[in-house]
Amino acid sequence: MDLAAKLTILADSAKYDASCASSGNNRGAGRGIGATRATGVCHSWSADGRCISLLKLLFSNHCVYDCAYCAIRRSNDVRRVSFTVDELVTLTIDFYRRNYIEGLFLSSGISGDPDYTMGKLCAVATRLRREEHFNGYIHLKAIPGASERLLNNAGLFADRMSVNIELPSEKSLSRLAPQKTKKAIIGTMGHVADRLLETREDAAHQLRHTPTFVPAGQSTQLIVGASPESDRSIMTLSSYFYRRVGMRRVYYSAFMPVSDDTRLPLIGSPPLRREHRLYQADWLIRLYKFELSDLFSEEQENIDSDLDPKAGWALRNYHLFPVEVQHADYEMLLRVPGIGLQTATRIIRFRRTTRLTFDLLRRFGVVMKRARYFITCNGGHLESRGLSLELLRLHLSDAVAAQPWQVGSSSQLELFESGRMPSRSGNNGTRDSAHVAGTRVPMRLDTRSSRSSRSNAQSREHHRDGVRIEYDGTFVGVLSLLQALSDEPTLQPAVIIKAGDMDASERDLFASTITIDVDESAAKRFAGDFPKQRSARHFELLYHAFLSDVYQIELAMIDFARNGQNVNARLLLEKAERRTLHDVHLFLGIVRFRLLQLDLLQADMEPDCDILRLLAPHFARRMPHERWCIVDRKRDTVALYENGGLHFADHASDHITPSGDSSTGCEGLDRMESLWHDYVRHIAIEERRNPSLQQHFLPKKYWRHLTEMAPHLHPSESDD
Repeated sequence: MDLAAKLTILADSAKYDASCASSGNNRGAGRGIGATRATGVCHSWSADGRCISLLKLLFSNHCVYDCAYCAIRRSNDVRRVSFTVDELVTLTIDFYRRNYIEGLFLSSGISGDPDYTMGKLCAVATRLRREEHFNGYIHLKAIPGASERLLNNAGLFADRMSVNIELPSEKSLSRLAPQKTKKAIIGTMGHVADRLLETREDAAHQLRHTPTFVPAGQSTQLIVGASPESDRSIMTLSSYFYRRVGMRRVYYSAFMPVSDDTRLPLIGSPPLRREHRLYQADWLIRLYKFELSDLFSEEQENIDSDLDPKAGWALRNYHLFPVEVQHADYEMLLRVPGIGLQTATRIIRFRRTTRLTFDLLRRFGVVMKRARYFITCNGGHLESRGLSLELLRLHLSDAVAAQPWQVGSSSQLELFESGRMPSRSGNNGTRDSAHVAGTRVPMRLDTRSSRSSRSNAQSREHHRDGVRIEYDGTFVGVLSLLQALSDEPTLQPAVIIKAGDMDASERDLFASTITIDVDESAAKRFAGDFPKQRSARHFELLYHAFLSDVYQIELAMIDFARNGQNVNARLLLEKAERRTLHDVHLFLGIVRFRLLQLDLLQADMEPDCDILRLLAPHFARRMPHERWCIVDRKRDTVALYENGGLHFADHASDHITPSGDSSTGCEGLDRMESLWHDYVRHIAIEERRNPSLQQHFLPKKYWRHLTEMAPHLHPSESDD
């Protein structure tokens, strides 16, 4: 059987494993290829809206077990295939070089016995690490019942290991998975946990040559809805794993009927809402320091499907509210519905020097739709305390989960990152305006990509008295501008014009203009003085904001440079910075390299923000011994890496292969592109299909340069 057929079958069999994380470990580049980031990177989004960061495959779908819920169980009539070690290693390296994946997630059916299966997984990891010098992410499945020697060997090469318990009770395991025992599964988890603890203790004592052992920890998975256990039982087990086994993550997977086994419940559709609520509860336990008793009342066994668990706790403890945001401690702020981790941090930081208002809270990211019922600001209320609990519950029901792009999503962080609510336009949640107590607060970040945005921004600037200033549009130019305005504090700019950014008719509108020439000595003076007067972080904020696509961001830079206590300017800069860093994080994953020459990998991109100089160092670290280039087609700039050096140049189109040129003399190029497209298509779960969620995380404007979305590979799907 050829590789494409094996990939299709074994990717399809692996898709029900919910784990998709490529985070938790920093691994530097060595003499081979690859490096990892502790934050992880998402490289694509499947048709069901789930993140793809790892090449998720089974080594084999041969299995001696007969688990009722499993697609590859022994009694199921499926075509049985297995990879070879060479095939998996080749796929991983070739996909990684093209930036399709961040690493490998490898599991397997139990073919033969646990030791034989574990040995095959170890062989792949050993080959990748020792022979190919692969420094990317590796997640291995730990097979319950395998010898400690094999588990120890696997842990030396893997970033993360996982043992899926699947069902919450011994009774359900014996009924639905008779060959599995809770004792064997917990025992394997315990051994991995003990080895992790030993390694950390050795490292703490600064012992030389302490080997790393699964530095990203271990995880597990629970199937939701295949057995009758309640949400309380499931979360009790999860809480035990976090407290006693040191589990890094527990994943919850809604039961998908893949067979007509009579032991399984009859369901109309997968319990995606229940899975969603369990992830919310799990997040509260892990990061928000909630206890299990906070999530369930005495008589409650299941989480309310119409109310997120944080809002449920707030209603059950309504006597603790309202919270005064000007004085409440961090832990209590986190208990307020509509306030997340980052938002609470912003409130604590800004209230030290600023008197908070509801307008500012909204701009910090507080979701007032929910928080308004539970907070006061300097003694002021937005809502009457006379509302009944029944009416409050009605207002809070489905405040988050009813959004179609979040139900069943694997990105549960979005539920608690207040102020960054997803939008269908893919603009990272920026709103045109906010209305608080009848007051309109401008919240819009206009971008350079729209001429109408430009004119709107200009028309709003007419109320700002001052002169119009022109500069060359470079960062050195803007530093020269900032230094010139620092030397002339009475000069008040109203509009900033970039040279070459306007046509003749527009320039006539700004006939009275001061031009600031590039002055490298002035720019160096500002770059040296500003971090001393403020901080290096503030200078970095200016740089990141400048790289954004926010029109007239220079005005906020000027206001902030002149007065560091200007809250409005600071918030605008931070919002612009988030746009830039959002683009960086997105394109770390969706840059796609093509082998256009025997020794040159080329990637084309068109980001909203000018991120090439922030992006390229990541790939220099990731592929230190390759020759590659990244072309920003929107700005006609290029980053070229060769002979260990990274170079940037303008006018890339004069030297680089035109975008879309598919000519190549390299064997295997089209084959790898086709294999990747087939993989992405088969890793999606049809019952979860959610095109709007996929497009939210992976907007269509970027599909042009994505191999998995290339029209020539799947013309029938190009109009979906």
